[in-house]
Amino acid sequence: MIELELLKDKTEWNEFVSASRYGTLFHTWEWISLLEDIYKVKKLPIGIFEKDNLIGVFPTFIQKKVFLKLAMSPLHTAATPYGGPLLIGSLPKDMFEKFEDFVERYDVDYIELFTSPRFYIKKVLEKQGYTCTDKKTLIIDLNKSKEELWAGLDKKCRNAIRKARKNNVEIINANDKKMLDDFYRMTKETYEKWGMKPPIAKEYFCRVWDVFKPRQQLRVLFAEYEGQLIAGAIFPFYKKVIYYWSGASYTEYNKLAPNNLIQWSLIEWAINNKFEKYDMMGADIPSIAKFKASFSGEKVRHIYAYKFKSPLAKIGRKVYEKWKKGFV
Repeated sequence: MIELELLKDKTEWNEFVSASRYGTLFHTWEWISLLEDIYKVKKLPIGIFEKDNLIGVFPTFIQKKVFLKLAMSPLHTAATPYGGPLLIGSLPKDMFEKFEDFVERYDVDYIELFTSPRFYIKKVLEKQGYTCTDKKTLIIDLNKSKEELWAGLDKKCRNAIRKARKNNVEIINANDKKMLDDFYRMTKETYEKWGMKPPIAKEYFCRVWDVFKPRQQLRVLFAEYEGQLIAGAIFPFYKKVIYYWSGASYTEYNKLAPNNLIQWSLIEWAINNKFEKYDMMGADIPSIAKFKASFSGEKVRHIYAYKFKSPLAKIGRKVYEKWKKGFV
């Protein structure tokens, strides 16, 4: 028999996440607290106990959307790809029954979650009444030499990196927070061409810098050409895993292949600093996935799942999906 209750001890929470084979940066106390503050939602750092022993954690958010209340793990559309439970040992049979009982006290209409890579519990979730979809990310094994990884790149990718170097594109490691202004301008220009606002606010980029740069868990790289910053990318990291969290560039300079050079420079640095994995975070959008696949990562599955808890939630999701199609 398991019991769920809110865990208030930040240290205990982070120690559990760190010890879990499926724990990610996005499960840490720092990340979920950052989201709570930026998006003005309620975080639920749920601890899972068996006979008073902590056997799991389940970071969850309660979010209001018009007339609905949502239980989200992680927070949807918040540039946070992974959430869901982390556990010691096997998944308890009544895990999601207990979870639903717990969030019902917040009168939720809808539950949504994304699991960590390789935490593939599709059958368990479907049995519990969730609608599930396979998601993929690309993960590069960094326990190889630089020469092995270079040889594994797609031929066009290697040529693009050579082209960037031949054109004297240089990589800069950002140590000045003001450089995020340039990164946001790149992001804004890209989305303006699609008639959209950037999905990540400038404040979010700045807060990630403020929280993780002092903890030495963040690397921000820019490509520079003739004194002009032309592309950039943000890479937070946790334990032995580094993540491709966000990237942007000025379209007019893409012919110089700055993004390829940024990625390879990051990989070289990660190898030199004994990282074990590089998670490129997502392989489900064909155009983006093609670029990421040129670096020869392994496609790894995880699960997206949702469940309606009220008739209104079904209506709300249909409205959302119809609205979303308008931007495709």
